[in-house]
Amino acid sequence: MKKVNVHISDIINSQRIDVAYFTDKTGEANFVPLSRYVEIKGGKRIPKGKSFSSEKTNYLYLRLSEIDNSGIINYDTLKCISEDLFNTLQRYEVKNGQVVFSIAGTIGRVFVIKGIPSNKRIVLTENCAKIQPKTEQVLSDFISILLNCSFVQKQVERNKIQTTIPKIGLDRIAKLKIPEIHSLDFQKKIITIYQNAQKERLNRINEAKSLLNSIDDYILDALQVNGVKNSGKGNSFRVSISDVIGSRLDVSYYKDKFEMASSKYDNTKLYNIVDIDPKISFIGGNADDVISFIPMECIDEISGEIINRREITIGKSKGYTKFEENDLLWAKITPCMQNGKSAIARGLKNGVGCGSTEFYVIRPKDGNKVLIDYVYLILRHHDILFAAQTSFGGSAGQQRVPKQYLKSIIIPIPDISVQKEIVDTVYSIKAKAKQLQANGNLLLEEAKLKIENIILG
Repeated sequence: MKKVNVHISDIINSQRIDVAYFTDKTGEANFVPLSRYVEIKGGKRIPKGKSFSSEKTNYLYLRLSEIDNSGIINYDTLKCISEDLFNTLQRYEVKNGQVVFSIAGTIGRVFVIKGIPSNKRIVLTENCAKIQPKTEQVLSDFISILLNCSFVQKQVERNKIQTTIPKIGLDRIAKLKIPEIHSLDFQKKIITIYQNAQKERLNRINEAKSLLNSIDDYILDALQVNGVKNSGKGNSFRVSISDVIGSRLDVSYYKDKFEMASSKYDNTKLYNIVDIDPKISFIGGNADDVISFIPMECIDEISGEIINRREITIGKSKGYTKFEENDLLWAKITPCMQNGKSAIARGLKNGVGCGSTEFYVIRPKDGNKVLIDYVYLILRHHDILFAAQTSFGGSAGQQRVPKQYLKSIIIPIPDISVQKEIVDTVYSIKAKAKQLQANGNLLLEEAKLKIENIILG
């Protein structure tokens, strides 16, 4: 058994007694605290009783979810706050060139803030810290790369506080150990290696996105759907009285409605070919039997796949949406629906599962006439998702697609062999895109390993 000797002073200083914290500290003996080179400050939550502005302002609020994995921020989509609220929170402003470090939930994500428009001011969420080099001899991009290195990320993992939402304090970030920082030329060399790899990764990711974006046009072409929305001359258009009875009276519901109607194949409404929320019971199973648990965050909105299969017992499944192997899970709530949070439930523990109450469960009535994968591709089509937004009901922020609208969606029904050809073609495109993404990520990981070897000597 491996023994680890720990000084009592180390326990007092770290306020930790767990074994993992004091193991795997290779090379840290010659490191120095991060705080030698940078200042670390926190962000701030929106105060109780305050909220985002309903009007466009030059004052924005940055949350971790609005920074993508490449560190890119779309400033046009950030929530606005009033000038008065900004003045209250101004000390938590984040600026170009500062490093953002996530400290709650997903811990240890690191980005450099860049490209803030000249007329915009931004307040940082309380779930992140902002890190500013103390001198011009230390570059923000180098600090960002350093904090992403495995020997720092391991320290982050050891130092996090495991509560309901994992956290790491600003004081513990300050004490993270890093190698002494070398000259500007050395830092620039490291930055160049990293940025070249990042550029190659982004090239592959953009190529993958281009492939994925081609899927919608392919489906319309394969099914011979013209993709024209309901429209008429000027501001007028016609709607059948049968469509209005028992439905909506607002103009946008009909004007922006998209019909996936084929000029080549028979068309029908979705409810004729699938069951929506079929009755599912776990009767016969024992309360301790383990099944799959799929909350909304376990579905990737880009790939449309389940990326994490958690587990739960049947006894604890009450209140959740139930489903079976090969059922389609389709998010009904905003913004998950329009973002593409849908996936086919496959690889379920014991063939069954439960998950978010915000899923519709969809299952073909006759698997010999319609493939669930085909239905999945139709219901992920961007025009379908965009048009579904006009059907939203409920309060702002909690709007959902009514089941009646989902049932009414038009879907072409070609022969099962044609459906299979479409599915196989789309999945082949998705596989190529996934491989491009994997290749790009591998290039970046190899660059990170090279950088670590250079930094550590």
